[in-house]
Amino acid sequence: MLENLQETLKKTLFAGVGATVMSADAVKSALTDLVNKGKLSAEDAKAAFDKAAARGEEDAKAFYEKAKARGEEALESLTCAKRIELLEQRVAALEAKLGCVPAEAPCAAPAQDVEN
Repeated sequence: MLENLQETLKKTLFAGVGATVMSADAVKSALTDLVNKGKLSAEDAKAAFDKAAARGEEDAKAFYEKAKARGEEALESLTCAKRIELLEQRVAALEAKLGCVPAEAPCAAPAQDVEN
């Protein structure tokens, strides 16, 4: 399960990088066309590309940080769930060894009296 999560995260990050590269190429191509048509100077085109590249880098860093945080949260959740499962197995084994009748479901909410 953890391997699937890691693979999905990897694919998502690579897709983001690919989209960023494609976007940079599209911006560069559009700016080159504008320069060739005389609607934009080469200096202005370079400044616009640099600005777009900086923005793309900022967006990529923000995306990476969000993805990293969510991945860590998911991993923490999986780790806790696995520990709970292992503890439940150990308790069941001990109950079987001692010949005890298992208690009610450990996570069941307590019944509440409802007043009319």
